[in-house]
Amino acid sequence: MKIFENYNTATQKYGHEIVKTLSDEGIPPQYLLSACKFLQQGIKATDLKHYFRQWMTYVVKNDKNIDVNKLSFEQFYKTIQEYKRNYGIPNKVYDDGTVSIGKIDSHHDISKFPVKNNWCIKQPGMFKNYINQGFSFYIIDNGDESDYVRYVVMMIGENGEKFFYDLDNSQMTPNSISDFQSHLTDEAISFIQKLNENNEYKTNRKMKQVIRLNESDLHRMIKESVRTVLREDESFDYNGNKDKDDYKLIFSIRAWVRKIENVN
Repeated sequence: MKIFENYNTATQKYGHEIVKTLSDEGIPPQYLLSACKFLQQGIKATDLKHYFRQWMTYVVKNDKNIDVNKLSFEQFYKTIQEYKRNYGIPNKVYDDGTVSIGKIDSHHDISKFPVKNNWCIKQPGMFKNYINQGFSFYIIDNGDESDYVRYVVMMIGENGEKFFYDLDNSQMTPNSISDFQSHLTDEAISFIQKLNENNEYKTNRKMKQVIRLNESDLHRMIKESVRTVLREDESFDYNGNKDKDDYKLIFSIRAWVRKIENVN
């Protein structure tokens, strides 16, 4: 099998000690040949472990036909970055070549996200609960080499308030948010601000709809109350004790009710 061919070839070409060092670091056998080559070029074993993990997460998952053994380290690294940009972020709404932002439309977007994370919105019930409360979610990729520094989830409330969560699902502090934003381009920051404004606009529209609904309910309640009074007045004996001022008041109220009915 090719896995053992890579292991045996790497051992014969680079020696048992180097292969053992990389194997102990966690490099899979099928990548030991290229890992040995990169190690001799000055790339640290701990860094190679990180790079090959990204290679499997982004490249192999989407294209199994690329032979890493034919690549220089520069080509290897460039390919990882290219596939991270193309396949890392779901539902892209922004990409300036450095920073990309994707909108999370369902919990499936998180479940399919190729980087290991503990974001709670991957749970269907949790995601639905937040959406029903008016929150929207975005994944931001700031282009950093480290996945842990690179990706965050941004949660925006109805009033434009923002919350940021790292891959461990820990809410980021003001200092950590500032560090993350320092990697963003000015254009990306401007785009994020527009997302806030859109949420505020939607909230204002909802509030206006509520106000209109309350006005309508108020008219209805007034009409029902006045009708109740008039029904009671209809039982009055107009030849009885009611004076003319009372009758004038009743007729005025009836005219007012008709005006309200015409408005609606």
